[in-house]
Amino acid sequence: ENNTAAFDTFYVSFGGLKFIDTLFLPHGIAVGNYCLKHHRMERDIEIFQFLINKFPTRANAYNGLAACFEDVGKPEKAETYYQKAVELAKQNNNYRLTIYQENLKRVKG
Repeated sequence: ENNTAAFDTFYVSFGGLKFIDTLFLPHGIAVGNYCLKHHRMERDIEIFQFLINKFPTRANAYNGLAACFEDVGKPEKAETYYQKAVELAKQNNNYRLTIYQENLKRVKG
């Protein structure tokens, strides 16, 4: 779980975003969350932006990208993506709506 060197080798050898493209959304989110946990922000932002392009109606991809921007100290960008996560969660009756609303509230201050 914490062997980031092995993860980086794995990610590169499997083609990076080409690998992410083969995954179902929850697995792609898990890879993004791993990068977030280990402060691999450049890669993490790349992954979540890719997931948003591939799954534009899925709130959790927007929430993940927002968390990245929050983590790097860009609350304005985080707010934009948390807001989109909330909007999509409302449209799709997503059970995580409350979590997304709390995230948005946190960055708004």
